[in-house]
Amino acid sequence: MKITELKSSSAYQAYLHLALQDAVADYLKVREQVTKQPPLTEKTATPELTLLHYLLEQKRATALLLAASCVEAVANLYLGLRASPGQFAILERATFLEKWTVGPTLFLEDYDLPKGGELYQDLKRVHVARNALVHLKEEVSEGGAVLHQGSLPKSAGDEHVFLSRCRSLPERLVSHLATFDKTDAVTQIHMILAFTTAFQDMKSSLTSGLT
Repeated sequence: MKITELKSSSAYQAYLHLALQDAVADYLKVREQVTKQPPLTEKTATPELTLLHYLLEQKRATALLLAASCVEAVANLYLGLRASPGQFAILERATFLEKWTVGPTLFLEDYDLPKGGELYQDLKRVHVARNALVHLKEEVSEGGAVLHQGSLPKSAGDEHVFLSRCRSLPERLVSHLATFDKTDAVTQIHMILAFTTAFQDMKSSLTSGLT
């Protein structure tokens, strides 16, 4: 199989998406190990178990930050293909949540991303987690009184299910967008994501062939 190198920004779109796929897979592997161990408490906190839980949080943080990067990268690509230079100069300062909810309405009158749907909720959850990680704040106390409230990334009971969905979040957002936008802009984005999927499948095939 001949591998054709992608050029300019298209290549980095692929790099980011491949990194997200690997990060989520790594997180799920570590989580599987954690589920086979007793809960981490003061009584069970062996060095090995503590390190395993640290590793799980490291993998979670990596996956969440990459999910946010991929979601914003795809949004910027779409807006770059559709917006005028003046529009883009304004839109690029928006949050990626705004880029996916408000941005497309500039070109698509009927575009909507329902706030009650899983797609919007996943997007918002990634947005909140990204902000908590990038603007990390520790709780500061003195004499038992809290001086500064902390802002740490929260983990819900379904975190592994949510992170599994993060793998496909960029593709799901584009597929939703495609139901409203029939232009070549969406087609070009689909082609980049398709290359990423094909590359991932080829890598998995080669890896399994070596085992």
